[in-house]
Amino acid sequence: MMPDIDGLTALKEIKKRFPETYVIMFTGKGSEEIAVELMKLVLQTTF
Repeated sequence: MMPDIDGLTALKEIKKRFPETYVIMFTGKGSEEIAVELMKLVLQTTF
């Protein structure tokens, strides 16, 4: 686990600072709600 922020927050920050950067995320923990939120974020920034 990351000590300061979660993966969703990290993804948002990466896409804000470096919008052209491709990101691959893996998780060992999480929930269906987080997965759906991540997919929505990817779709918003991709299309």
